Amino acid sequence: MVDGSLLHFREFVDTEYTIDRKIYAYQYMNNRKQIVFRYDNSDHHQHLNLPTHPHHKHDGSEEIIVASTGPHLSRRPDRD
Repeated sequence: MVDGSLLHFREFVDTEYTIDRKIYAYQYMNNRKQIVFRYDNSDHHQHLNLPTHPHHKHDGSEEIIVASTGPHLSRRPDRD
């Protein structure tokens, strides 16, 4: 980004029969390389008993983990 911040994303989607998002991670870091947020569905926080497990959000740091379904990288319905 022009301000030196970084947005990393990865998404593996199975589209054979339906659109099925298998694995995703979206991470935004400020220009000091500090995490602002990361959404992912890695199965490594089972002990937190989040209602959205395995989906979760790292909110401001690796240690702050909250329930989240995560955003979708889809096109807006009002655009071509």
